[in-house]
Order: sequence, then C-alpha cells, then structure tokens
Amino acid sequence: MENSLLVDIGGTNFRYAIADNKSKLISKIEKKKLKNSETIDSLIDQILKITPVEFNNIVLSVAGPKLYDSIEMTNRNLIIDREDIKAKYKLSQCYILNDWEAVAYSHLNVKEENLFNVINKNKQPYNNCILCIGPGTGLGVSLLFDHKVAHATEIGNINFGIKDLVDDDFYSFSKFRKIEDVLSGSAISKFYMYLTKKNLTSEEVIRLAEEKEIEALEVVSDFLKKLAYFLAQLSLIYLPGKGIYLSGSLVRSLRYFLETTDFKKNYFLSNKNSPQYKILENTVINIVDQEHLALYGCLNYINLVQKA
Repeated sequence: MENSLLVDIGGTNFRYAIADNKSKLISKIEKKKLKNSETIDSLIDQILKITPVEFNNIVLSVAGPKLYDSIEMTNRNLIIDREDIKAKYKLSQCYILNDWEAVAYSHLNVKEENLFNVINKNKQPYNNCILCIGPGTGLGVSLLFDHKVAHATEIGNINFGIKDLVDDDFYSFSKFRKIEDVLSGSAISKFYMYLTKKNLTSEEVIRLAEEKEIEALEVVSDFLKKLAYFLAQLSLIYLPGKGIYLSGSLVRSLRYFLETTDFKKNYFLSNKNSPQYKILENTVINIVDQEHLALYGCLNYINLVQKA
C-alpha cells in the first residue's frame, strides 16, 4: 500500500492527514498551530513524531505564489522547496501546490450533496473551465481546465478596478489598496465600523444581519453587490463554462443571503443590455459546502500525476 502525507499550510494553522492513494480515502485530519519560528523541516518532523503511519510521498498545499518548485509564504518567513524536502526525507515524490491550486483540484470529485446552487441551475456547460473563488482572510481565485489542469492566480493582490468597488469616502477611511481588501472578511468588519464605529468580526456582523439589524444588513447587501460585480467581470475574463464555485467558511455563512437576496437578478445579471449578458445568463454559480478542500485537492493531484 502506498500512502501520502497531505499537508495544508495556512497563515496561522496547518492541517495534515495520511491518505491511501489507491482508495482515495483520507484518514483523520489533524490541525496544529503554526509557530512563528516554524520551518518546513520542523513542521514535517512534528508530524513524523505524531503519526504512526509510514508514507512514500508528500503533497503540500501552501498559501503563497508558486515559482518553479518552491513557495515562499506571503505572511511569514517560510520557504518550501520541493527538491530539498524530497531529498531530506528520502521520498518517492514530493509535490508543492499553491493553496488555491489545491482547491481547484478538489473539484474533481466534490459530491453533489455538497453543492448548493445560487444562480442558473441546470445550465449546460459551454466549455470545460471551472472558476474557484473564496473570499475569506484574503481572496483566493483559481481555475480548473478540462478536469485535469489547475491554475492558481494572484488576483486578490491586484489593485486594478478597486475604485469601481468602493466610494471615495469609504476608500479613504479603509485604506483599501487591493481587491482582497474589499472582498474578504475584514472588509465586512471595516464597512460595519465605518457605519457604526463598532469593531466586530465578519461572523458577528453576519449574525446581526440574520437578526435583521439595519446596519449589518446594509453591510452584507453591499458586500454581495461587490462580489456579484467581481464575479461578473471574472466571468467575462475566464469564461467559466462549467461554472463558478464559491467556497470557504465566509461564503458558507453568507449562504442564506446568497439564496434569498436579489443576488442573481439585481446584482450578477443587472445589465440586460450588455452584449455579454448571454455569457452571464449561462454561467452557473454554486456554493461548495465542504471543509478541507485543499487536502482533498492534494490527494486528487497525486492520483492524477500517478495515472499519467
């Protein structure tokens, strides 16, 4: 039996699991705090001390842009190099994926019962491109082509078009400089503070919106308008014929509003006179209600590679 160690390294925590490649099953997923002094070697050594199962391969999902065969994390001094890890731990293989590259690969086998449609249910795909998006701590965006090739982006870090999303007064107040500053959990908190002078988490604001508090409802409504505008723009850039898949805890907490507001009619499909309206009208948007997508994406990736 050939096992793989799957590791998902985020900004503050890391998760790991052992998987049997052939059965496509992941054993118990563990979560640990990422120490400030952590190196990739100390992280793997920590896992080796805990897990009793031997493994031949490692697949790592890491929050940071991948250049060649290494990733330097964006919010801490941690560098992950594929060849260094493979040599030190005498592995058959070591693979490194950007975290949203891994999320894209998870969509190879997301179960139907974990998908909830927001817009344009039952539309036939017009090509084989899937667009994966997750506003959360930051903003993750990736693509999956032909059910086998994933491509991560750094769209969350661009500043092009940001003033189309934020009015001048709020822009000055919030010091927004990139797209993920506007489409993330922190943006919900900042807009609520702008309106009320109260410092709450995005989860607390969304909970108040569910309780019909006026300011919280305004914040959530505004956030959804911005998200819809952004999704419409990306739909024209990437033409995701197999749909847009929204994931992450923030999106899941907004599911009620995505399903009950005019997200489709007045937000995403607001400009019926646009010559590109037909593209948006045929773009499916689903919420993925499943945790640990990056780990499942890591497993799917190694199975794809080993089949090739």
